Amino acid sequence: MFRKFRKTTMLLLSFLLLTIGFIIYVAFGTLRTSIETSLIQNYATYGSMYHEQLSQKMKSYDMNSQYIANNPEMREAMSSYQNTTLTFSALQSVLIETYTKNVQELENVAVALRFSPDMTILTDYLKHEKYTETQLLTLDTSERSASSSLELFDAFVLYKTLIPIRDSDGTLLGYDFMIYDMTSIFSNFHINHMNFYLLCPPTICEASNAAFIFNLEEVYREDSIRILQNDETYYTLVPTVSDLYLVAESSEDDIFHESSAQIQYLMQQTLLEILLLFAITMIIVFFISKRQINKAENRGNSYKKLAYLDTLTGCYNRRFLEHWISHLRARDKNYTLLLFDLDNMKTINDTYGHIKGDIALHSVAEAMQEVAQAHDYVIRYGGDEFAMILEDTSELRISEISQFLQMYLKETKENHPFAIKLSSGSSLLSSDKSFEIALEEADQHLYNNKKNNKKS
Repeated sequence: MFRKFRKTTMLLLSFLLLTIGFIIYVAFGTLRTSIETSLIQNYATYGSMYHEQLSQKMKSYDMNSQYIANNPEMREAMSSYQNTTLTFSALQSVLIETYTKNVQELENVAVALRFSPDMTILTDYLKHEKYTETQLLTLDTSERSASSSLELFDAFVLYKTLIPIRDSDGTLLGYDFMIYDMTSIFSNFHINHMNFYLLCPPTICEASNAAFIFNLEEVYREDSIRILQNDETYYTLVPTVSDLYLVAESSEDDIFHESSAQIQYLMQQTLLEILLLFAITMIIVFFISKRQINKAENRGNSYKKLAYLDTLTGCYNRRFLEHWISHLRARDKNYTLLLFDLDNMKTINDTYGHIKGDIALHSVAEAMQEVAQAHDYVIRYGGDEFAMILEDTSELRISEISQFLQMYLKETKENHPFAIKLSSGSSLLSSDKSFEIALEEADQHLYNNKKNNKKS
């Protein structure tokens, strides 16, 4: 029964673990998809965030260009030149000193030109020879209003501003043309393994080598922001000024690596919690099972003990003797077997009744249990016959028991109107002797003793 209980408990725990494992597998599969979708959405957010930084940077460039164009000292000199009150060389002298100083204070200026309404260059600032060709770009001054554009020039990202310079009465005095190099800004745009760059769509730039991006599968859209996928690469496209796109490029491995790291962390935490829960459950089940098993074993031992006890005398019964012979007898030890018989039991029953006879049996059993030691066994063999199994095999011990029983029964004679007479027989139950032979020897000695008692 206990084995079945343990087996059932283990099967239930195994089923519980398998169920938990399946739930974790399904839950984390869904969680992985959710995390990956969330990360893709985050990339859209990153693209929007850097587009905002780009817009703020271009606004600051516009303000810088306006600041240079509205310098009162240079504007007054240009007005005097247009009114012929200042010579061209005198104008250049003023502009070169003031213009260059002011432009050098600005951030990322690559080219700065100031020219008259008839496109005559009044002064210039070239930071590096690599920007020289940009002076040849066509300048549209037909609208005579401020304009700006973001352009790709070879490997450079350039932001151009054209600011009209006017007198206080609105007369056009000239233009400021400035180019800001934003290439280094894009190199600083780097987060979560994303690379940022500008892309010109094929509708504008026929030679664009990234035209394939616009034909890719769209996996996510948020307002004007689109995320496209090509095999293992994701492209976040954010429209910006001059019909260009800010592109944030990231690989699928990077996205999945980040999601896998989050999932791995969550799995570790969940597994630790499950293991802790399982350990607590196992401890609780163990103690409950142990308690129930102990109770059942105690009940079983109680039932077994009752099955091995004689209800009248409280001694072991013949069934226990058979159990001792089969399971408890140590084959390498010697024992003493004693047999006792009430000589006058029939007389007591016939004269005083069976109740008094039961009292006589109980008195003899009580005497034997009194003299028995810790490892001795007192057995009601049957009817008015008793047996004792002793670990002490000495003749002295046998003599002590006989004397004690005779004295005990003599002292208790006052409690009932009859005398109890015992006959006894003993045999050495050696390790090489069967119990049957020892019993036969003890029974023969008992018979002889009983015969002698009748003669006396």
